[in-house]
Amino acid sequence: MATQAPTHDPYAAPRAALVVASARPGAPLDALLLGFLVAFVGASVAGSLLHLATLLAPVQARFDHLQLAVATRLAIQLVSVASAFAGGYCCARAARQRELALGAVLGAITLVVGALSDAGNDGALRNIVFTAAVFATTLLGALLGRRQNGHAVGAT
Repeated sequence: MATQAPTHDPYAAPRAALVVASARPGAPLDALLLGFLVAFVGASVAGSLLHLATLLAPVQARFDHLQLAVATRLAIQLVSVASAFAGGYCCARAARQRELALGAVLGAITLVVGALSDAGNDGALRNIVFTAAVFATTLLGALLGRRQNGHAVGAT
C-alpha cells in the first residue's frame, strides 16, 4: 500500500501576507488637550518644586535673595520651554494629522494661558524672548512628533 504525501501540513507556517494596519488619526481636540496638559502640568509641577527648593535653609544661606530669585525664574523658564516641547510632541503624536497646525494652535493656547497667569506682574511684556522660545519649542516638538508619525517634514 503506497502512502501519499499530505497536501496540507498542519505544522507549516501560515502563508497569508501580513498586512500592517496604519494607525488611525486621533481627534484634534483630544490631541490639543493632551498637549496642553503635558505642557501645563510639567511646567507647573517642576516650577513648584524649584520654588520649594529655594525655600530650603541651606539654599537661602548660600545665595543672596536677588541671586536666588533670578536663578529660580530662569530655571522655571527653562523647564517651561522643555515642557512646551514635550506638549507639542505629545499633541502631534496623538493627532497623527495636521501636526504643525495643531502645534501652532497649542503654542498659541499656551501663550495665552501664560500671559493671563503672568498678567499681574510688572514685567509681563518684558518676556518676549521667553514667549517666542515657548512658541518655537512647541512647534519643534510638533515637528518631531510629525516626523515620528512618518510624515515627511517638508510636506503639508
